[in-house]
Amino acid sequence: MNETSTNTITGLTRRNIFDYLTMEKVAWAGRFDEPDFVIRIWPNANDLPSYDTRFT
Repeated sequence: MNETSTNTITGLTRRNIFDYLTMEKVAWAGRFDEPDFVIRIWPNANDLPSYDTRFT
């Protein structure tokens, strides 16, 4: 094990987890819709820039 490594999830693993949750229809946000859930755990999420042309 590399002494400088940290406990991180690789991009591939992150995508695999997300794909699994999506395919299994896991309600990962509970009773909240996804935007409300994200704002609850990350209050400053609205301040992040969006590069998605569907959103301002």
